[in-house]
Amino acid sequence: MAVLAKDLSTSLLRAHGKGWNASLVIDTSQIPQYLCKLCHNICKNSVVLTCDHDEDDAVHMFCKECLAQKLEETNHVCPLDSSHQQTGFHSNRFVRNLVLKLKVN
Repeated sequence: MAVLAKDLSTSLLRAHGKGWNASLVIDTSQIPQYLCKLCHNICKNSVVLTCDHDEDDAVHMFCKECLAQKLEETNHVCPLDSSHQQTGFHSNRFVRNLVLKLKVN
């Protein structure tokens, strides 16, 4: 009997806490681009920083809960560059939708 792959959103709809466990994803080649820079799990409710990091073209993603907690602890200093003060974040719905479509066991 074949097991059908499910979307991450279906499989983990009631998951609580930070990030989703990457070991559940079927195609592991997709994982690195969706990892939270703080908890190193797949971003849950992904957000991006409002400060610029022009030195690279990468999009630095975080779980909303992880980044909110970190910014509160550090008085809104950027977790990637301490010279960036009063850092905030915004949702990235495009990425959030891609994450939720990852196929899991």
